[in-house]
Amino acid sequence: MEIPSRRRLPNLRDGFVYYKEDEGQFFLEKGSPFSSSSDLVPIVVPPQGVYLPYKILFKINSLVQHGCLPGETLDCKFFQSVDPRRIKTEYIESALDQLYQLKDCCYDPLGWLTKQYMTYNSGEQIPKKPTIALDEGVVYVHRVLITPSKVYFRGPEPNLSNRVLRNYPDDIDNFLRLSFVDEDLDKMRSTDLSKHSSSANEERQTKVYARVLSIL
Repeated sequence: MEIPSRRRLPNLRDGFVYYKEDEGQFFLEKGSPFSSSSDLVPIVVPPQGVYLPYKILFKINSLVQHGCLPGETLDCKFFQSVDPRRIKTEYIESALDQLYQLKDCCYDPLGWLTKQYMTYNSGEQIPKKPTIALDEGVVYVHRVLITPSKVYFRGPEPNLSNRVLRNYPDDIDNFLRLSFVDEDLDKMRSTDLSKHSSSANEERQTKVYARVLSIL
């Protein structure tokens, strides 16, 4: 980025609470895209040969989308470190939950997970997530928010049950609540999908409308 000379810059600390200066050298290296789809950014998938349960993969995507994990650091070794065939599932789930609680982005997730697993193996008790008793007719369901440019995985969150969920109580983790929202995560308006006035040669539906159809 080129900045004109004598231009007064804003104080970065006002807008970026966790901003830190680094006077070290930076090197540009070639890489490959970590997102599996250019339409749903960012969604990551494990490399061939690594199988991850839905809940674990969902949590990893949520960590990437909320800035807790850089997608570029998720290499084959990382995915192997969250493979339940290699590591105990309770270790993986607890470590990923703790990653979500960190204030800073973790730029060395493999090293951090390795230390965390060593702590668990040393006999330290695994932190338990606080459980909230749900009212009757309410269940936990994973949620996906889709904006015009990105996608965010959330939850699982409390959600009203319905006939389908009641018929498949053992498969609730496989259900998704999908919501289309604007970039501020607010509800979309009708004008976001269709223009009120358009000429005969102009498309009435917006690009946001086309995105909704492409996702469905």
